[in-house]
Amino acid sequence: MKLLQKVSSLLLLSLALAGAAAEELPAEVRAAVQRAGLSPEEFHAAAVPLGPGGSGLGWNDRQPVPPASVFKILTTAAALDRYGPAASWKTVFYVPAGPDSRGSVGALYIRASGAPWLPVPAFREALLKLRWLGVRSIDGPVVVDRSVFAEPPVDPSAFDGRPDRPYNQGPDALALALQSLSFTFVPDEASGQARVIADFSLAGYSTPAAVALDAGSPCPSNIGTALRPHSNGGGLSFEGSYPAACGAQTWSMVPFPEASADRFDEALFRSLWSEAGGSWTGRLSTGRIPEGQRELLSLSSESLADLIKATNKGSINPMARSLFLLLSADEPGGATLRASRQRLLSWLEGLGIDTAGLVPDNGSGLSRRTRASARQIALALAAEYRSPWGPEFMSSLPIAGLDGTMRRRPVPAGTARIKTGYLSGVRSAAGYVRSRSGMLYALCAVIDSPRAAEGRPAIDAFLAYFASGRADQEAPRFSAAASASGVSSSGSTSTRPSLEITR
Repeated sequence: MKLLQKVSSLLLLSLALAGAAAEELPAEVRAAVQRAGLSPEEFHAAAVPLGPGGSGLGWNDRQPVPPASVFKILTTAAALDRYGPAASWKTVFYVPAGPDSRGSVGALYIRASGAPWLPVPAFREALLKLRWLGVRSIDGPVVVDRSVFAEPPVDPSAFDGRPDRPYNQGPDALALALQSLSFTFVPDEASGQARVIADFSLAGYSTPAAVALDAGSPCPSNIGTALRPHSNGGGLSFEGSYPAACGAQTWSMVPFPEASADRFDEALFRSLWSEAGGSWTGRLSTGRIPEGQRELLSLSSESLADLIKATNKGSINPMARSLFLLLSADEPGGATLRASRQRLLSWLEGLGIDTAGLVPDNGSGLSRRTRASARQIALALAAEYRSPWGPEFMSSLPIAGLDGTMRRRPVPAGTARIKTGYLSGVRSAAGYVRSRSGMLYALCAVIDSPRAAEGRPAIDAFLAYFASGRADQEAPRFSAAASASGVSSSGSTSTRPSLEITR
């Protein structure tokens, strides 16, 4: 808690909420809302200019709504402010003693750090280094200490009954490959098949080398609808055929959806250790590391700047959930959701943002309980822009017309860095848009409606309105005012200008 308070005091932003929402939406946005069959009350939006002279907007912006994946903006920004962009986490390997003259150790212990992602190439390299350090045989168990997180495992079926989908995976302190396996399908018209290339192999789990190719059908939005997967715990098969029109594409799944993380980690460890030339006949389990073990090797994660980029551009729920728990990793006994929720709220309050109605739940946005207002998210974006880590944070968001979920959106390429979100009944987008005149806006739009799936053009119209520069010419409703003295209303020295929200 002390560390978070220190960060908040250094980066304090005073936000004077002194005005009501704008009285109407821009005409083109209102028209797009109506064309989507939405009522104006189902559209929630806020925009804050990040320089003098721009015109902001607030529409139904104080009402807490389910924000879907744009909530990752709050989680990743809080983690960045708490740890800094260069932070990384170490996975440490221990043995009781040795290796002996035969290269044997009695057991291998792995202390998981809570790093949001441990990719297979990095783990493979660590096991190779163990071999270079003289370990040839593990004569006992492999034990993973996951105690940095004190939360029980998440039920991957709870949200939508699809435990095989990677987005439903919960946080895991080891986060090895995020418990998921990816396949690349490569059409080969000469053979009438599509080759299937798995990212890696799992001991005791079989995957097909090829599937039938469909030369005549269009490519569906979800490959899984044309090529239906079936996993029986010992292997994977596909029913159907792969449309040649899709070209080469990658698809991911969870091979052991109902099992604990130990099942996946054991199958992958056994495969990679055998690949490295080691031998092991034991089992992998979760447990604590006994006193007196000898450290052999540590493996550092990627930097936090890179981790939040992967989280936001790919909208990766398990990574966001781990980052959220890491907010309270210093709690005695391990991180908990309850403690991390309080850390997030305290961080926002330290920026001067009213957190009334905000419900973080698990930090990823994949939740029916999560709530945040468009205003809260837009103000957090404005505050993060002015933080020392503003450039690192902005670079983590998908770029319109270029990558991530914004690659094909009809917003001028390069004008916006936007995190999108989608749940049944919810569509959202939040981030930064630069107008033709160069004015930068922090903004958020959320559609909360049974017809939300039809509302993407309305959100695109909202983004395009600010990109067009029209808002720059209107009388400001929200104005950004830099404090010349750098002193907030509380009397604390602040590195960020204050924002005043006015008519």
